[in-house]
Amino acid sequence: MAAGAKSDVCVILLAGGVGKRFGLAVPKLLTLIKGRPVIAYTLQTAISLPFVAQVIVACNALLRSEVEKVLETVMKSAKSPASIEIIDGGNSRSSSVGLALKQVKCQTVLIHDADRPIAGESLYKRVYAAVNPGVGVVPVISPADSILREDARGNPANYIPRADLMLVQTPQGFITSEYRMVREILGAQVEKYTDDGSAFLAGGYQLRAVPGERGNIKITFPVDLAIAEAYINESGDA
Repeated sequence: MAAGAKSDVCVILLAGGVGKRFGLAVPKLLTLIKGRPVIAYTLQTAISLPFVAQVIVACNALLRSEVEKVLETVMKSAKSPASIEIIDGGNSRSSSVGLALKQVKCQTVLIHDADRPIAGESLYKRVYAAVNPGVGVVPVISPADSILREDARGNPANYIPRADLMLVQTPQGFITSEYRMVREILGAQVEKYTDDGSAFLAGGYQLRAVPGERGNIKITFPVDLAIAEAYINESGDA
């Protein structure tokens, strides 16, 4: 697949979470980084990708009107070659993916967590370019910390060599028809998988890892906003 040419690619942005771990009154996707909501950064990148024909935002129904306002603002400054649609998400990440997949009209789908606002065009392109029939793609980085496994009683058991481990990010890419088939095969069991790559593997397909980005952090706790701002300042983006 030649990334960059006019293509048949859809980006699904998952914005259905309520951010229970975030701990602030304002939903994390609407909290501000340098005066802009978290989701504004994610939206601007996704809708500006020159090789994307369709963007679907699977949104928490309670936040939909606010996300629509953010999108309207972003659209004033971002030129988009894609059709853009906001739909109500489901009760879980997996159910939101399933609802969005029903609306996908493209051969290839890239699925991204909307609370990862700093993923750039180069990362999307790297994932998309590596997608092939029978092969899904996930971006990864190496862990910076040592990792310790606990026993059944919660006591330290043994260290896991970092060289054997990778931390998985999004966006993750698949042939749309293949991932739909995987979800049909897994049925209700698809809910137990924490991301789309793990479900794709469980469905009998292959998975390829490409380099992720250290700055592609997931906004989970309030401190992550400051970290994200530091990365944005470093990149020079507004």
